[in-house]
Amino acid sequence: MVHVGTQRLACHDWGGDGPPVLLAHATGLHGLVWRPVAERLVDSGRHVWSFDFRGHGDSGRSAEGYAWDRFADDVIGVLAARNTGLLFFRDEMRKACDEVRVWTDDGSEGKKGLATDAIREIQAEGPIAEVIAIGPVPMMKFVSKLTRELGIPTQVSLNPVMVDGTGMCGGCRVTVGGKAKFVCVDGPEFDGHLVDFDELSRRQAIYKEDERHAMERLQKEVR
Repeated sequence: MVHVGTQRLACHDWGGDGPPVLLAHATGLHGLVWRPVAERLVDSGRHVWSFDFRGHGDSGRSAEGYAWDRFADDVIGVLAARNTGLLFFRDEMRKACDEVRVWTDDGSEGKKGLATDAIREIQAEGPIAEVIAIGPVPMMKFVSKLTRELGIPTQVSLNPVMVDGTGMCGGCRVTVGGKAKFVCVDGPEFDGHLVDFDELSRRQAIYKEDERHAMERLQKEVR
């Protein structure tokens, strides 16, 4: 059972050690209807969760109604960037989340701080059921480090260099849970607590010098 504010939500952990999958049921049902699917997903190498929507199964009843546009009321979105000029997807995030909080390194928009500061702030207000982090590798690394300390399940979406996107070239290889994975075919979502971010950071820097020269040539051509 997870408590989000005054709302009580029943969560079902089906087990598994791989990338997390969250299953949502249809109106009038409950999270346990996913048992056959969940068991197969676990056997295929996924960590599977399902839950009961508010007012369904063992979850508590909401005093605010059950309209579809309120089923994501327990999702808080965080937009974080170095400065306001690098922030994007504001409108898209507000449509998908009940609340969106903005943080910038220099304080040019929203609160001054990092994504990790936002997590600490939200955690202080109540338990966090799961964190989904998407963005630069350093951010996902330190978010995962923090959530591991706080005991919060965390999913990350990795973006290493890819060439063919079919697992043939090996350019997007990462180590997850001590095993080699290819982001283009095995991901891109993985358990953030199992990713070797130090290795990923080193691999991301392999072409740094070539990228710098390519940018310099482009800038000369634009001028």
